[in-house]
Amino acid sequence: MVDHMSEARSQEPLVSLEQIQLTFERANSLLDRRRMRVLDNVTLAIQRGEILGLVGESGSGKTTLGKTIVQLYRPRGRILYGGSDLAAMSERALLPIRRRLQMVFQDPLSSFNPHFSVGASVALPLKLHGLVTRENARKRVFELLEQVGLNADHADRFPHELSGGQLQRVAIARVLGLKPDLIVADEAVSKLDVSVRAQILNLIRRANRASHVGFVFITHDLAVARFLCDRIAVMYCGRIVEIGGTESIFSDPHHPYTARLINARKSLDTVELASEGRDPSTAPAACSFAPRCSRRQARCTQEQPVLTGNAFHHAVACFDPVQPSGAPRLNDVSCKTVA
Repeated sequence: MVDHMSEARSQEPLVSLEQIQLTFERANSLLDRRRMRVLDNVTLAIQRGEILGLVGESGSGKTTLGKTIVQLYRPRGRILYGGSDLAAMSERALLPIRRRLQMVFQDPLSSFNPHFSVGASVALPLKLHGLVTRENARKRVFELLEQVGLNADHADRFPHELSGGQLQRVAIARVLGLKPDLIVADEAVSKLDVSVRAQILNLIRRANRASHVGFVFITHDLAVARFLCDRIAVMYCGRIVEIGGTESIFSDPHHPYTARLINARKSLDTVELASEGRDPSTAPAACSFAPRCSRRQARCTQEQPVLTGNAFHHAVACFDPVQPSGAPRLNDVSCKTVA
């Protein structure tokens, strides 16, 4: 899709996830407490400067994985960044690293303190991390707002005085000011109007090209992912079932789940599904999609397929991948995990 990806292939990954597992406890009642594995042996390499799309229905684990990458959740497994394993580091050791791994959330209004002006919200993390002095903070805020298509007048407004699109621009300006290596954008355009959505997507693309900052772009909208992303990783029930170059995924989906989603040719938020977690202590070692897959074999109910192939071009976790002409029609799909 873009020239810089060929260079990225020859470099060490920016962030590598190895066998990441995360389990939550959910209490249905005082006497009924269940442990559910929401990330199930996720292995993923994120390259410097790429935009990696993370797609799947609500409940597939996308947001949980994004928060785990930036260490809002502490998992089992390894998360390698800059020669260190983030998952094994103490909170104190993580403090200087957190600036480099940032997140933009779905709801821009809830991302800001309503009692702070927009300019104060942008300036605060810059001051906390020692990136500006008291004297030049306001000038730097103006520069960042201009970078995302706003002007100096917006700095003195409060969050409720800005539109959703303007607030999302401010949220992006705030994280760009920290000069991160990676930004996880969680459904960053899903609450915006279509015209504003396109503007924010173009802003993300420009920021990526200008500063070479990497993005993990979480979305349930396949059209958005295809427009923006260099690679796509498809999640189902806490696992990555397929990953590869964007056009390879869309033109030749290998996993039956991916093929069904792409054949839908519409946003995934129109698909209703049940989100019920699995108990990792009793869940069989099997393909999570097997009960709903028309291509399942005996081994699909007995073994868990692993990703096979080249993650830059195409890799799939399936014992019987779909052939180019054999993509099945969309049927009702559900996912037994929690996001």
